[in-house]
Amino acid sequence: DIYIEEDRPRVENAVEEALATGDSFDVEARFERPDGEIRWFQIRGEPTSEDGEVMTLRGAVQDITERKERERELEQIEARFQALVENFPNGAVHYFDGHLRYQYVAGAAFDVINTSPEDLEGKTIYEAEPYSADVTETLEPVMESTLAGNEETTEISYEGHVYELRSTPIR
Repeated sequence: DIYIEEDRPRVENAVEEALATGDSFDVEARFERPDGEIRWFQIRGEPTSEDGEVMTLRGAVQDITERKERERELEQIEARFQALVENFPNGAVHYFDGHLRYQYVAGAAFDVINTSPEDLEGKTIYEAEPYSADVTETLEPVMESTLAGNEETTEISYEGHVYELRSTPIR
């Protein structure tokens, strides 16, 4: 009864299954404090058995509220990012990691060139086939500076178009 009503069946089912099968469980559930604050807990259980029969159930409960709040914030950020990318007129968004590997690429700018997001995603700027040496020489210092925490703006010529490139670190 200590867990929020909607979460109780999930906890009960996990415990009952562990008792019946002897398998361990790991479940998350919410708890409402007397002051109304909602806290998230991760509940883990490990049955111990003797002669194939479950004798006891030992477990641990950990407060994971901060992690759940961070996950929710990241989901909101990702949704805003996705909305920006899908509605970004005449441009594109390129998300890259510390190895200068494109993790996510999208935008309307790809509608007018021969390169597609699939040509870039998962590849470094050195592996992206459509990139000439001039493009790579322009991109590399901008991306390195961005990874160092700086905002950068420059122009780049690509497939007969000139683009203003704005690069911003995301933490």
